[in-house]
Amino acid sequence: MGMLVRRLFPSVQDGRLSFNGKRCGIYSNLTKRSSVSTGDNTGQLSWSHLESLDTTVTGALGWLPCGLQRNPTTITTTCAPDKALYFQWLYVDNTCTFNQQKVTRELRIYKDMSWDFFIVNRMSLRDLDMPPTLRSHQELSALFIVTARVQVCPGFHVLSRRDTKSRRGEVIGRAEDWTRQENGVITNSLMHRSVKCEMTLSLRQPEFACHSCALLKRQCGKDLFGCLPTTGISKFKKESIMNDEQLKLKILQERKHKVNGIKREHRLRETIREEMIVLTEDTHTDIKSIFDTSNSSRLCEENNDLIRMWEEQVKVLKSKGPRGRRWHPKMIRMCLSVWLRSPKAYEELKKSGLLCLPSGRLLSMYKNNAESLPGLNDNFLEWMVKEAERKKLPQEGWNGGIILDEMAIQEDLQLKFVNGEAEIVGLVCLGELNADMQTLISGTEQASPATHVLQMLYLGNTGFRFPFAHWPTREVDPATLYTVFWDAVKWLRKGGFHVSYCGLDGGQANRTFVSMHFKGKDPVKEKFTTRNLFTYEPMVFYMDPWHNFKKIRNGIEKSTASAKATRDLQIGDGKIQWRYWKEAYRFDQEQHSLPLHHKLKLEHFDLTPASRMRNHLAEHLLNKDMLHLMKAFRKHREANGASEQERNDLQAVVSLLETTSKLITVFTDTRPVQSMEDERIKELQDCLDYFRAWEDEVVACTHITAAQRNKMLLSDKARSDISSMILGFMQICKIALSRNKGCGVVAARTNSNPVENIFCQQRGQNGQNNNPRYSQYGPGINAICLGQTVSTHKSNTGNNDSLSYFKPHPLQRKRKSMRIE
Repeated sequence: MGMLVRRLFPSVQDGRLSFNGKRCGIYSNLTKRSSVSTGDNTGQLSWSHLESLDTTVTGALGWLPCGLQRNPTTITTTCAPDKALYFQWLYVDNTCTFNQQKVTRELRIYKDMSWDFFIVNRMSLRDLDMPPTLRSHQELSALFIVTARVQVCPGFHVLSRRDTKSRRGEVIGRAEDWTRQENGVITNSLMHRSVKCEMTLSLRQPEFACHSCALLKRQCGKDLFGCLPTTGISKFKKESIMNDEQLKLKILQERKHKVNGIKREHRLRETIREEMIVLTEDTHTDIKSIFDTSNSSRLCEENNDLIRMWEEQVKVLKSKGPRGRRWHPKMIRMCLSVWLRSPKAYEELKKSGLLCLPSGRLLSMYKNNAESLPGLNDNFLEWMVKEAERKKLPQEGWNGGIILDEMAIQEDLQLKFVNGEAEIVGLVCLGELNADMQTLISGTEQASPATHVLQMLYLGNTGFRFPFAHWPTREVDPATLYTVFWDAVKWLRKGGFHVSYCGLDGGQANRTFVSMHFKGKDPVKEKFTTRNLFTYEPMVFYMDPWHNFKKIRNGIEKSTASAKATRDLQIGDGKIQWRYWKEAYRFDQEQHSLPLHHKLKLEHFDLTPASRMRNHLAEHLLNKDMLHLMKAFRKHREANGASEQERNDLQAVVSLLETTSKLITVFTDTRPVQSMEDERIKELQDCLDYFRAWEDEVVACTHITAAQRNKMLLSDKARSDISSMILGFMQICKIALSRNKGCGVVAARTNSNPVENIFCQQRGQNGQNNNPRYSQYGPGINAICLGQTVSTHKSNTGNNDSLSYFKPHPLQRKRKSMRIE
């Protein structure tokens, strides 16, 4: 309230007064003035009152009446009758001009007693805390006072006269020359205002500019207002080019810095002296002797890591300085793991003084020691081999497969300087063979920015995994994927890794890539197994289980009773429709205080493009819990008089869930398959027989058209991928068990989840960016390899060290270099 009074009445004086034993605020230097006189101050304000309005009061406030005016919009457009005529008053501010024009305020009151306020022919967008329609003489008087006292938004100070533009090229701000006169002093300033300026400042709280101008100031950058002149002298300016005044000012600044430094040192010494504990000479000698002659075995006879940490701290504290410190690889691995997850948390731990730790710059040198370039790099193969040897990987761990997938990135080019030379990063790079083939096809050499990254990861039978190569692409085609894959298989053999299968999702390019290996033969009859081009051993192509589960869920979702539905799934006399899942969910929520399927939520049914990719949402709709709920729902419907068709439909739904629940149980089981006589292999064969019997039953329906038969089944791609998933996994187990007796294959980790995990970490390392740049992707791979485990905790090789680190080459300090030609 006080702020509003002081803004409306600048000459007011506030104070305190005791009234009835209480302290109250008062405002003095105010004169009571009657409201705007119309000759009749009783009753509601009307149009006739404005015609007879006394001009002496409005003139005292600075308003000049202009009489009755006609709205020009009535000439060209249809205007409301109440807006056609209005009374106009003008207020001219002689103390302020902009662009050599006086700041003129205009007040319009229309026949319906609504009003508009203009400043320099621009309507004010604020309501000024006044009612939109005037109802009384007091409101009319207050309107004249507020519009005369409200401050005009001047914008903000700038140095440049150029206009600011949006990304679309539209002008969103312009520069203006403002001149103000206060107490006989004239000041000129260059201001910048938004084209959507609200023209006035708030009456409730202090503002330097309106909301639109303040927002423009934050967005327009330092080139407009960040380079205002300062009074200080730059510390980088040479003294030889300074004048006498600048030299004196610099000397004063240096003296001031010296005095402040002495004061800070004195305060720190006093703080340290207060916090330190003063020991006697004998106590000091005893503690120093214990620290120097301590036997590490007494600290902890079982925890070797604690012993090593104690020894490292003793060695580091005895060194003469930071440059003389040498760190144990175990210490470097631990620090890298913490630093890569949160650099700020690592700095806080380092500054706390509890431990003496390597600097972030040293850790950055370790991280970037192995340069992550596109394609197959020998330094990464050396890193991969050393990791496997350090973990003492058994023979079956050197046998495994390649998991590949693509991630979308920003289409962006960056300049990277190496030894003073610049190179462009972000172009498509798939090897010389691909570049030569593209030149032969197009007839010219072309370079295009990458939109995707192809990532390959080695996954061993014992759980060892390593992302060994990546390529920037524009959605890789099947022919290029063929050459790149077999180059990777041959390259891994140099390090001793044998590839027996390829895991991938069901994309069209991947499906065509698989078909290229069978030369017109049916991949299902060949059990998705071909021959290795280099060793002539079996090579299996295996579709990711989780992508198949989502395809089954999507097929059920499309199966509805609508005539426009793309699917009408049917088994025997029963139809499989999406509505039964929804009705079962509602039944579970309404009938049971403790739901039978407690993980089922509305997000499982209200699917979005992002939620459709979540593995757990598809799993919860097809697993054993859903089967149990559907059986309970079927029993409930039968007890309440379900029709014969509904009984057949629910029986078909239950039979499908019995099959999908078996698949999910097998492919989420962490126990290794160690024999082809395993019960889970038989369950997979039963599931495959179920889908084949379903397809044979529909194909035998010759009385309907082919299009109707296709709607009764899952899509051709989904059925092919399911066969590849089941037959492929059975072949992987058969090959692994024949090569290494006694080893096992864990179905829960034989999928594309490790690659998807890498993509998730890439997005998280770059500020939760869904599409990072390729210049960020390469260094991110190093951080992922160093900061996470390369051996899964589900491995049957035991509890391995979760910190992966190997330094392939001696560290080289980065030095700034310049190339002169």
